[in-house]
Amino acid sequence: MTGLCRVPPFTLASMILAAGLLSACSGSNSAPTSAPPASVPAMLSVTTPPASGPASSPVASGLRTPVASLALSDPTRTLDPSAQLWPTSVIDAAIALAVFDNGVKEAGTDLTTAAQQEDMDLFLGSATGLATIVAQATLSAQRLADFETTRQVGESYLPVLASLGAAAGSLADALRSGNGAGVQSSAVQLASALEAYRGVREVMVAVADQALLMQRGLVQ
Repeated sequence: MTGLCRVPPFTLASMILAAGLLSACSGSNSAPTSAPPASVPAMLSVTTPPASGPASSPVASGLRTPVASLALSDPTRTLDPSAQLWPTSVIDAAIALAVFDNGVKEAGTDLTTAAQQEDMDLFLGSATGLATIVAQATLSAQRLADFETTRQVGESYLPVLASLGAAAGSLADALRSGNGAGVQSSAVQLASALEAYRGVREVMVAVADQALLMQRGLVQ
C-alpha cells in the first residue's frame, strides 16, 4: 500500500456503500443460468472466463469482453425481417454499452472486496479502471446520440456517464493523495452517480438486444 493512506473506518463504510451500489446496478448481468432481479431488466448477459494471475481490477486496462460471449436478454427474440439495419458503428456502440454494463459489475465486485479487506491498492486500481471504461462508454453513448433512432438512449446516458466518470476519477485522485475526507466525499458522489446509472441502464435493454440481433445478421 505504498503511497496510499489508511482510510478511516467511517470512510470505508462509504466505500462499501458505493461498491454495493455498483454491484446492484448490473446485478442482472450474470451468467445465463442466474435469474435477474425482477426490478432490473436484464441487458445482454456476458459470460467471461475466470481471471488468472495476481489479483487486480479486471477493468483496469479497459473493456475486454468479446462480443462472441454476449447473449440476448431474451433468447427467443428474433430480428423483424422488415427492420431497417442501423449503421455498423451504431450497432457496435450499443453492444459496447452492454459490455460496459458488465464492466460496472466487475468493478463493483472489486470495490466491494477492496473495501471489506481495506485494500487501498485494489480500490485505487478499481476506481481508475472504472474511470477508464466510463470514458470508453461515453464515446459509444455519443455515437448513439448522433443517430436518430437511438438518440434518446444516447442522450440519457451522456450526463450520467459524465457524473460517474468524474466521481470515479475523484476517488482515484483522493486515494493517491491520501485524502481521507476526499475519499469519503467521492464515494458518496459515486453512490449518487450509480443510482442515476441504475435508472438509465434500463432503457438500453431493448436497444442492446436489437443491436446484437443486427450484428449477428450481418455476419451470417
